[in-house]
Amino acid sequence: MDGMDKRFKNMIFIFLGVIIILPFILNFLVLITNFIPSAGDNPSMFQSLTGYFGGAIGGLATLITIYFTIIRVKEDHRPLLYFNDFSTYYYLNLFGICNYFLDKDCKTDDDVNEAEKSFSLELNNVGLYPALNLKVSITNLEDFLNSVKLLKVSEEDYNNIYNSYSKDNKDYFKKSLIKQGDNVILPPPEPWLEGFLCNLLYCYKKNIEMKNPINNNYAVNGRFKLFDIKIEYKDVDNYSYEDINSLYIKINSTIQLTSKLTHFEPWNIVFEFERVSRRLSEI
Repeated sequence: MDGMDKRFKNMIFIFLGVIIILPFILNFLVLITNFIPSAGDNPSMFQSLTGYFGGAIGGLATLITIYFTIIRVKEDHRPLLYFNDFSTYYYLNLFGICNYFLDKDCKTDDDVNEAEKSFSLELNNVGLYPALNLKVSITNLEDFLNSVKLLKVSEEDYNNIYNSYSKDNKDYFKKSLIKQGDNVILPPPEPWLEGFLCNLLYCYKKNIEMKNPINNNYAVNGRFKLFDIKIEYKDVDNYSYEDINSLYIKINSTIQLTSKLTHFEPWNIVFEFERVSRRLSEI
């Protein structure tokens, strides 16, 4: 339950308390002053109290109806932000550190070197209203180690990978406004993402060579979780939201008999997002 709901709940309790207590206070006052007989001795007083409670109950029902109408209208103002799933080729350099993300299925080393790098994350607002004060960060980087553990690497390999990157959350991207229908291109979280992929491919290839089974919560048919991308933003009513997008990849070797690649090993990488969203509060 968010902050707005708590305030409304408290208001209802106060309203009910006033409705119940107020007649007793008024009756007590009139008994002390002896202006009129008590409610128990005067049928008109009983009728007045009946009308009072009937009106109070009707007012409460109206208040609740208005509240939920407002909430429904505010929900309609909510932006809907989604990352696009996408597929790309990752050319792993067998004799150096220059790896490439390319859309092109290259057949020769020259094709790889001459092609333009192509890798980006696309964030779309498919809602009817804008998102304000957008902040994107990378979180739960330690989840990557679960994928490494799954692949049953040696303790030495695991420790080398563990010590190769920071587990701290990373600020990634900020934008003050994303309008309805906007498609925002975010820069790739390089170079450490390349380090993730190189380590994962190394473990994956070793796993295949040793014929270790791959089938549990972290990987099914070569599907691995890398980390989470957290999106924080507001709507036009100043409500705050937080979306968690878990980033998974599927990796497949694309080596073909007709390929003339000698310095690069091509892998097809499919990036998939799983989204969880929640409204935080009204500030």
